[in-house]
Amino acid sequence: MEGSPAERDVLLATKLQVPRSRPGLVPRRRLADRLEEGLNRGLVLVAAPAGYGKSVLLSEWVRGMTEPVAWLSLDGGDNDPVAVLASRAGRS
Repeated sequence: MEGSPAERDVLLATKLQVPRSRPGLVPRRRLADRLEEGLNRGLVLVAAPAGYGKSVLLSEWVRGMTEPVAWLSLDGGDNDPVAVLASRAGRS
């Protein structure tokens, strides 16, 4: 990850924070129910092409949870595990 330490901190923060809610959101109850079912399985994987609302669905779902949640957003630039771990540790 290139850039100044401050730029890296901002980028890292966006990858670790749940995205904000958007006005006019249409609740997707059936999909939220499926996510709830996944809690008993230990891992939830949501896969769909870009722009299909994965982040919106997940961010709204976790806002209603009482359990602690970890959020990590990954993109194509995060395809190298060593680089990802180094940037998370503040070394790049």
